[in-house]
Amino acid sequence: MDATVWLWIGAIIAAGLGVGSFFIGCLFALIIALGNKHYVWGICGFIFLPVTVLYTLRHRNDATRFCARFQWAGIAIVALLLIPYYRFMV
Repeated sequence: MDATVWLWIGAIIAAGLGVGSFFIGCLFALIIALGNKHYVWGICGFIFLPVTVLYTLRHRNDATRFCARFQWAGIAIVALLLIPYYRFMV
């Protein structure tokens, strides 16, 4: 197999880990929002998942910092993978 195939496989695995990390962080934020009786944030998060990033930025405490680490790590991984894609592929 060609070297670019292995790069694509690695990039797909890394993107999956980034998206998975973001999704887990969003689910934790939804649970925390509903547990803290912020029902509007929870319902908006169920409808549109990236709203939970705004929730973790607005309500900064120990619990949401844990969620934010997962979310920002996922965003960073996917962003770092998109930079070479747009530079070399498009």
